[in-house]
Amino acid sequence: MEHKLEVDVHAHWNDQPPIYRLYINNEMFTERTFGWTAYQFYLTENMYCDLETGVHTLRLEKLDLESRFNLDNFKVNSNLVNKNLLKTNGSIVEWRFIVDLVNHNHVKVNLDAISRPTPLAPPPPPALPPEKAEPNLALIQRMRELNNRAAKK
Repeated sequence: MEHKLEVDVHAHWNDQPPIYRLYINNEMFTERTFGWTAYQFYLTENMYCDLETGVHTLRLEKLDLESRFNLDNFKVNSNLVNKNLLKTNGSIVEWRFIVDLVNHNHVKVNLDAISRPTPLAPPPPPALPPEKAEPNLALIQRMRELNNRAAKK
């Protein structure tokens, strides 16, 4: 299924404009020279690609040693991806994300499923058989009587 990916690329550099490559799951989509001088300027990369349901990686690889890159506002089908799994390691900036196909018309991007699993609700306590519940009923009634007396005083 085709998906639209958008990401803002910010670069910090001194003398020569840096060159970078963008990959989705080890497939190169873009090689570009970043020609803007100030940090306030950034480039929004728009990519259209076929992605299956599952975990994917957006990776930026810089081709020079002096520059530094930041990625921001990563969106898949206009859904903003959380920065939980954005990491920088030397010349590589990597952002992992999940494409979860909810139904044929809507795609949901879910990062929480990677970073921390959803806890399961505890099972309900087992129901006591009637013969075991009756002795507890008298105790509960006696405790209520004592609480009512204490509240009246």
